[in-house]
Amino acid sequence: MHVSDKICVFQIYGKSARVVTDTFQMFCDTVGFPTEVLSDRGGEFVGVTDFVSVHRRTAASRPLSNSRLGGKHREFGNLGRASDISPLDAVLLFNDDTVMFKR
Repeated sequence: MHVSDKICVFQIYGKSARVVTDTFQMFCDTVGFPTEVLSDRGGEFVGVTDFVSVHRRTAASRPLSNSRLGGKHREFGNLGRASDISPLDAVLLFNDDTVMFKR
């Protein structure tokens, strides 16, 4: 399964392994279980291995991973400011297949 063409947002209330694992479970319940996860080496991702067969870890400052995520953050920020909406509403608008965006 490849789910990176859509954006899912879950508010989390901490960075502990337990909180991240519980949030990842909600993600999997929403969109299904991915076959592979890419994360940095942070300890908060230790529980992710319970849900996927392949958990690849990169360096925390890996430019490719950071630029892809940073690009999405910039896109949502720009969309929110241009439309005078919240970042969450920008994500919902981004995921709306009836709205055209350059992707």
